[in-house]
Amino acid sequence: MYLRDQDESGIQLQATHDDGKARLLAVQPANLRAGSTQTLTLVGTNLGGTPDLGTGITIDEVVSGSADRQVLKVTAAADAAPGARAAHLGATTLEQAFTVYDRIDRIEVTPAYAVGRVGGNGGFTAAGARDLRGTGPLQRRRRRPRYRRRLRDRRGARDLVGRAMDQKAAADRDVEFAGLMDRASGVFTPAAAGPNPARKYQTNNAGNLKVIAVADDNGKPVQGEGRLLVTVQRWNNPPIR
Repeated sequence: MYLRDQDESGIQLQATHDDGKARLLAVQPANLRAGSTQTLTLVGTNLGGTPDLGTGITIDEVVSGSADRQVLKVTAAADAAPGARAAHLGATTLEQAFTVYDRIDRIEVTPAYAVGRVGGNGGFTAAGARDLRGTGPLQRRRRRPRYRRRLRDRRGARDLVGRAMDQKAAADRDVEFAGLMDRASGVFTPAAAGPNPARKYQTNNAGNLKVIAVADDNGKPVQGEGRLLVTVQRWNNPPIR
């Protein structure tokens, strides 16, 4: 489902037919840290019965309940096994409803490479905002890859190009002109289109930006980075067929 005037912004939507049967559709939030107590909301249709979230997770309290949502206070044991869990409520089950995790190993910015577009300022094309988010994928420890020297050589070439781009962006002060990031929502709104007299050579408000997501892991910050390229308007925008 997309915004009418900005089809680059939208959400994934899953619908189900209400035929009178009990269906569990989602658990919010969809993650639970081992060793913590948290409030979870089970959402669905025609809900009822006793909740069960699996081994290592205790239902401390049913805070509230109705036919379309059950609010639970739960505690995950410190040794609860990490991974995707099923949620059970009465006779209905939702597989892979939420994830138990024990630590934050890394943070990824998604999309890793995003494009935003300047716009407005009296023109026919509005600025193209971008929605970015930080995620912490559950990962297993893996052995180091073979052919490490070849991997380092390729990575070194990419790093050299990336540093040159970052230096150019810093010299042109792209972060000051390209737009604004709402830190709470992760929505970046590009700046106005057209030449900007305040910029070098009076160029437009395009820019090459770094997006940084930071999460707190028991007092230790874990950081991930992505790239956001702010460019000019897209004039030819064919409809989705």
